[in-house]
Amino acid sequence: MASFKTSDDVLDEIAKELSQLGEAVDGELGQKMLDEGAKIVTSEWRRSINNHKHMKSYSMVRSVGVAKGTKAKKFRDIFPQGKDKKGVRNAEKAFIAHYGKSGQFGTHFIDEAETNAKAKVAVAMQDKLDKYIEKKGM
Repeated sequence: MASFKTSDDVLDEIAKELSQLGEAVDGELGQKMLDEGAKIVTSEWRRSINNHKHMKSYSMVRSVGVAKGTKAKKFRDIFPQGKDKKGVRNAEKAFIAHYGKSGQFGTHFIDEAETNAKAKVAVAMQDKLDKYIEKKGM
């Protein structure tokens, strides 16, 4: 015998699937999406540092990465970590290179990196989400 679904049944099913999708994005899927985006932003930071030749010791460019403590949260902080061999913080060097100081103009390389990464990150994260939705048959 054929079954008949009412609009209420269909709406309930859609609501259930959307709820499951929301839980996934809030959980493991969301973390994977953030990790994927963080890789791209890190790469763009490094590319921008290289383009603007902020690499006397290569310490700053090698130290760019995700800050400890943000990997389990719903965001990723990406910036140069640690210190160079002289004890100068790499984040401080990046700040000065970006904004400048007396006698040195800033290159605003971070703005460039963030702008270049924005569209790529959106596409990569959307791709992760699309693959999840396709896999679940939603």
